[in-house]
Amino acid sequence: MNTNSYNVFWVTGLSGCGKTTFAKILKQECDRNNYHTIFIDGDIIRDILGNTKAYDAASRLQTSYQYARLCRFLVSQQTYVICATISLFHEIQAWNRQHIPGYVEIFLDRPIE
Repeated sequence: MNTNSYNVFWVTGLSGCGKTTFAKILKQECDRNNYHTIFIDGDIIRDILGNTKAYDAASRLQTSYQYARLCRFLVSQQTYVICATISLFHEIQAWNRQHIPGYVEIFLDRPIE
C-alpha cells in the first residue's frame, strides 16, 4: 500500500480467471488492516450504469473508460479502490497510468481451463 496517497488496484484478466475472487480476498485483507476500500466489480457496475446490452469492442472500450473515471474520482475522495474488470485495452491501461495517482495494475494470467 502506498502510505502517502490512495491506490486504485485494477485487477484484470480474461473472463473466468478469478478476478472477482482475487479482488474480494484483497478487499478482506484491506478491511482487516483498516484501509477504507471500495470494491468495484465490472459486471455489477456495468449493470448499474445500464451497459448490459453492448459487448462490441467500441462499447467495451467506452465502458472501461467509465470504470477508470469512476476509480479516479473515488481515489480522489481518499479511499482505496479495487476494480475487477476484463478491460484488457492497452489505451485504458495507459490512461490509468497517466491519470490515476497510485494506480496499481494486477493482471491475472491463468490458463483458460
